[in-house]
Amino acid sequence: MHVLLVGLHRFTQPFGFCRYTANLFLSLKRVESLRVTLVLGKWQREYYKRALTLDVDDPDIIWVDLKRPAASRYLWYLRGVPQLARKLDVNVVHAAFPMPFVKAWFACPIVTTMHDLYAYDAPES
Repeated sequence: MHVLLVGLHRFTQPFGFCRYTANLFLSLKRVESLRVTLVLGKWQREYYKRALTLDVDDPDIIWVDLKRPAASRYLWYLRGVPQLARKLDVNVVHAAFPMPFVKAWFACPIVTTMHDLYAYDAPES
């Protein structure tokens, strides 16, 4: 099974969601029967590397280059994610947070997880 994990978000510094996404990606990579591809924004690269010690050169990470204003991100969620899911022939899209989408544009299921958005600098939360 191939999972597309969408973690692209607007933030330019780490927060709780980033830790969650990195941990989910690394955990899913350990499951033998799964292939996971993580999608992040290029502006997220440095803090995923520095703060979360993620191997940013991992071939299973796709770095999307787009403007961070909400309109360009939302358009990418609506158009780019379904196109990428088809291109990679994934079995499921996992949105690490609620994102806008049109179900008819996907040939696979879409799931999302909800989690506490505690501050990155308060891991004891």
